[in-house]
Amino acid sequence: MLQIKKYEIKSCDDVELNIKRESLLEFSLSFDDEKEIEAILFIIPGLGEDNNSSYLEHLASYSAQNFNVAVCLVQYHCIGNRTQTGCKVVLDDLDIFILSQACSSIGINIPKKFMPLNKLRITKKEHLLFDFLDKKIAKLKADFEIARSYRMNLSVTLIPTKNEYNNFGIMSATDIVNALLHIKKNPPFKISNGGGRLKHIFLGTSHGGYLAHLVAKISPWNVDCVVDNSGYAIIPWRFIGFGKEIDYTLHSSTGIIPLDYEHFSLRGFDKTMWNSNKFSPNYFSNARSRIRNILDEEHLKIQAKSSEIKYISYHSILDDVAYANDKIKLYDLLNDLGFDAKLTVVRDTSQIDGKFIKNLSHGMKMSIKTLISKSLQEVLNYDSKKDTVKKEISYKSDEILYTFKEEDDSLRLSCENI
Repeated sequence: MLQIKKYEIKSCDDVELNIKRESLLEFSLSFDDEKEIEAILFIIPGLGEDNNSSYLEHLASYSAQNFNVAVCLVQYHCIGNRTQTGCKVVLDDLDIFILSQACSSIGINIPKKFMPLNKLRITKKEHLLFDFLDKKIAKLKADFEIARSYRMNLSVTLIPTKNEYNNFGIMSATDIVNALLHIKKNPPFKISNGGGRLKHIFLGTSHGGYLAHLVAKISPWNVDCVVDNSGYAIIPWRFIGFGKEIDYTLHSSTGIIPLDYEHFSLRGFDKTMWNSNKFSPNYFSNARSRIRNILDEEHLKIQAKSSEIKYISYHSILDDVAYANDKIKLYDLLNDLGFDAKLTVVRDTSQIDGKFIKNLSHGMKMSIKTLISKSLQEVLNYDSKKDTVKKEISYKSDEILYTFKEEDDSLRLSCENI
């Protein structure tokens, strides 16, 4: 019979920025209590359509019922940073400055009834402000006071659920590992081969695929296989949230937030503690970027010394979010370093079957259920020949030494300036 267990545990703080975490980590585990389990499968959602709780629960049930796996769904740090997953949309100080400057430039005065702007949310009151702006711009166009082609660009800030923020990657991947370690400590299911070693499989699309690769980077001894659709090899830094400090019209986290207004656009930016100020302790330096990138030859050589991981990936050649050339370079390098890594690049419409792969855009609207059915049995049959290894790995990332170490059934990070 299918069982679903839910967990809530302490996970990790933000070690890089020395911020104490307020929220607990939540995750669920689905398994058939009549089966002997061969592997734990992590289905890792991204930031788009696949991050739907009903869809994820369906995938978990399907996998647990059709394969000898337990399926873990992790509500990793900052997972709730999009409108469809419950984030709040607000105006921070920079958003207010951008709004004020945009209005001032075309002679619009914001009425006092909408003040203070920093208290507004995407509610009826804020929509009234947007209604007001849309009508004022329309009138200015009708009176030939501004160009008919004019469109106002505004920024808004996305506040994730649990009052979290976008650390980008490290805390999220650590959460996934800590969920695994908590389950391994006291598994609620029967383990095959008389209680032998469980395989650990990490599967995701887009940002979820990226996190699956990042888990393999920071805790390679805990990973047997990564199954990926369209994950990025080099992080799109604009997703972090500080892009509006540089150019809010170009570097938004989400692109345009879909609201039905004719004369202006809202661009969303994640709440983040990182910034672009080189003199700030919160500066997102090249060292911070490198530790998050999957395509880093120096780091991959270190990972290759202490792990044997199978990689399976699918990627569209026309992907405009996670660039295919970066992924091709990554998988060429993985193979050169001795990993069992297979990348399928979808190059033209002849590879679109309408069921598994539906288009050539980012994510290819891939059926994750089909991805699971195509790859899971192959992965279960794969023998990674993992030996007992030192459960610790360090990466020199410019001026910072990052060390990830498993102790007391938890993955810990330490950062040392060198």
